[in-house]
Order: sequence, then structure tokens, then C-alpha cells
Amino acid sequence: MRAEVTTASSLQALIKSVKTVLSNNAARFGVAVMVFYIILAVVGPILLPYNYRTNPAMALKPPRLWPPI
Repeated sequence: MRAEVTTASSLQALIKSVKTVLSNNAARFGVAVMVFYIILAVVGPILLPYNYRTNPAMALKPPRLWPPI
């Protein structure tokens, strides 16, 4: 019975915290920025995967003159 009481009270505390954050414009903006960065962190590697097999010595070479592509 005690576990149910603490779960209900912690849920009420969570709901109160969310209402407090959503009532403040600056906090709402901060939450939106955090959600944006989390979405970028999840979607970024899917859109632009990193090739782990590239040769690191290629980064030290000068640019090629031909072909210009």
C-alpha cells in the first residue's frame, strides 16, 4: 500500500513541475531547444553517417587541381 502512495505523490509532483515549467515562457523556450537538440542527435547520424574506414592521411593532402569536381 505504501508503494502506491509514493507513486501517486511522485506523479502529482511531476505533473506540478511540468505545469510550472510550461507556464514560464523562458522555460518553455529552453525545453523546446533541448528537444530540438535531442532530435538532431537522433536523426543526424541517420541522415549523415560517418564513414569509419576513411584514411586519416587524406586529410593532410593538398587540394587536387584536376579534375575540379
